[in-house]
This record gives sequence, C-alpha cells and structure tokens, in this order.
Amino acid sequence: MAKLGSINVSSPVSEPEVTRNITILDEEPSVGAPELLIEVAYVKRETWKNILRPLTKKGELNQNPTAAEEKRFRHAVVNKAVRGWKGLTLTNLCRLSDAYFDRRDQLIEEGFNDTDEVDFDIETALVLCEHMNSDKFAEIVSEIGDLEPFVLERGKQEKKEGNSSSD
Repeated sequence: MAKLGSINVSSPVSEPEVTRNITILDEEPSVGAPELLIEVAYVKRETWKNILRPLTKKGELNQNPTAAEEKRFRHAVVNKAVRGWKGLTLTNLCRLSDAYFDRRDQLIEEGFNDTDEVDFDIETALVLCEHMNSDKFAEIVSEIGDLEPFVLERGKQEKKEGNSSSD
C-alpha cells in the first residue's frame, strides 16, 4: 500500500483474465491444414468504446475508414484481445491472407515448411492482422465481442478453482 499525503492508496487487485479459444479455420485435410485456434481475452465495454472511437464520427461507425484508421483499429484489437494461437502454419497463413498466398512459393524457398507452426508473439500477430482478409478479421472481432461464451468460460474456471481448493 502506498501513501499519498495522509491518504492510504492501495493498488487495485486485478481480476484473473478470462480467455477462450475461437476456431478461425477448420481443419482441411485435403491441403494438410490443421485447425487454427486463436486464444482471445474478454474485452470490457469501455475498452471497446476506446478501440472504436477512431472509427466513429458523430456517434456512428464510419463505413469507409482510411487505411491508417483501419490499421490502428486492427492493432488495438490484437493488443487488447489476442493472447495466442494454435495451428498457425504456412498453409493456414495462405488461407487467411492473399498476401501470404501470393508469396507462398517464395516463403518455401526461404525455408518455411508447410507444417511448421508459427510461434505466437505480439509483433507477428500485428503483422498478420494487417494482411488478414477482412472477413476473417471481422469474424474474430465478432467472436471477441460475444459476451456469453466468456461468461460461461469464467463460470467453468470458477467451478474448477472451487473444486481444487476443496481437495
């Protein structure tokens, strides 16, 4: 606890972050692509408002954002919500983004293997979000904004914690 003059100020206790996995791409055996899961965290309403603020004008969502506004929005979503992924291979990169599809042969020549998974780090996630097809990014945003699965996941986590503490 820190002292501020004669007032005692305690640091707020942060709640555990509630995350869940969302399926972005189903497994596609015909091309050797595994299922792609993205781990996302719940984003509070106020945070969403702040993320959307640059895309709104006069209280309405701008339907034609500039490239810079779109990039800021995508980066804000990734920074606030994306916590990891499983199944991100070169094949799945190509399924997510035409930019990677167009460079697939070049990437293989540079040593990328179709089946090697790309490790998660925030820098890679930010680059990927810039090149991801709009419909897939919109799907991620929609899933993050759906509160019910996070409430259910939190209930599961609390129940699990309650069972483990009573053992």
